[in-house]
Amino acid sequence: MKNYEQMAEDVLHRAEEYAIERKKTRKVVTSIAAFGCLALLIVVNSIVLAAKTMDESPSLIPPSIQMDHHATEGTKETETTQPQGETPIIVPGGDAFGDSGIVLLVARTTTAYGTPLENDLELPLNYSLRVRDFRGLSAKERLQAELEERALHAAKMKEGLGGASMKLGNCTNRENYMISFIRTGCFRLLWTKDHASVESISIKSTTVYGKVDVCLSNSTYPNGQEVTLLPEEIPEADWENGLRINWKYSNAVLNILEEDPATPLSTFSDTVVFTVNFVDGTTQECAVRILVQDDGEVIACLQDGISDV
Repeated sequence: MKNYEQMAEDVLHRAEEYAIERKKTRKVVTSIAAFGCLALLIVVNSIVLAAKTMDESPSLIPPSIQMDHHATEGTKETETTQPQGETPIIVPGGDAFGDSGIVLLVARTTTAYGTPLENDLELPLNYSLRVRDFRGLSAKERLQAELEERALHAAKMKEGLGGASMKLGNCTNRENYMISFIRTGCFRLLWTKDHASVESISIKSTTVYGKVDVCLSNSTYPNGQEVTLLPEEIPEADWENGLRINWKYSNAVLNILEEDPATPLSTFSDTVVFTVNFVDGTTQECAVRILVQDDGEVIACLQDGISDV
């Protein structure tokens, strides 16, 4: 039998062999890596040389289908801020503010100008609201109902309302119910005349059921039951393209549905008042009814037309 000294020598010998073997392996790996980098450099140089040769040589593509890649050199593609949609050319119209040069429109999508509001005209706001009552369900049944609602919401979001590509939606799980909405439309307050005479603009939800938010092009979003804007707070692009204004249900709606998820959705209809104050002390305003249908669809219409205060 080997004594302890012999065993120790064996261990040391094996350790030395292992260290030698690792050095050999590292050397091989390093050589392979160096060779790979050299090969890659050769390939890149070949591609650059070939591209240069092709650029200097006559093109094999017929002149009739060649693209002038020098024509756009130094230019930059920019996305237009002009909304695209139902009414590409805006003319004074609608009954909201008469001939004051202010037009209130309902847009089918957030990128569209929209249709001017007129008396006796109801326009869909492209806003869909849905509530699922969870009361009386077992834990398993509730889970199944939640999954069904989320799947339905996802399908509607993918489809979009009215074929709109831009849409906003949310699906909120509450204690007794789930509420979901999809919105693609909005209001647009547009100026067709000089806006220098405007002193302030106010948009107000007159019930506890709604609130408004204004989407400005500088990525700020004033919101609340009432929003007031001064001219200097409005970017020039929004004077040109119109203020985009959204209506939303408020937290009061969530609290009421928590008490009774079966509350008819038409209960939450609202009235939004648009007010424009001018520097000469005059004011014009119009009231718009937000009619929430029991099936969750939302319609907008003028309540009283133009009103001089």
